[in-house]
Amino acid sequence: MGRSEAMADQNQLAAVYNAFAKYEAAGRSALYVEICDGIASEPELLSRLSTLPATKQQRRNFCSTASFSWDVAKRDQHMKNLGILGAVLIVMGVGALLFGHFTYSETKPVLDVGPLHINSQEDHTVWIPTVAGIVVVLAGLGLVMAGRRSS
Repeated sequence: MGRSEAMADQNQLAAVYNAFAKYEAAGRSALYVEICDGIASEPELLSRLSTLPATKQQRRNFCSTASFSWDVAKRDQHMKNLGILGAVLIVMGVGALLFGHFTYSETKPVLDVGPLHINSQEDHTVWIPTVAGIVVVLAGLGLVMAGRRSS
């Protein structure tokens, strides 16, 4: 096949992918439109596709494979996020069980007259129920297990 024939094949293939994006995928799948427009604008990819048999150049097959891969990648990222959230909950729950409370200080103005400022400092303690720590640890374990099971 000469260079001009290969170029004509690539241009024809680009036109086919553009037509698919414009007429068949438009309004149905923004991802298919983006994939087909991207293929039609990449000469190197068109060159490789033009060497394949016509049955392997089908737009629907290529787009559905890319879409499936995209969905799997999104699902895997979602499951990874669940695992991370679960780990954070486990750390927080264990911290609540180990420490049981936290203390903070609050400063309140008592007298504020001209250059004279008198403040009082109040310490507050917040107790964390043991049951709450256990529930948070169990919820974290559940999220970690859900993230691992689905991936």
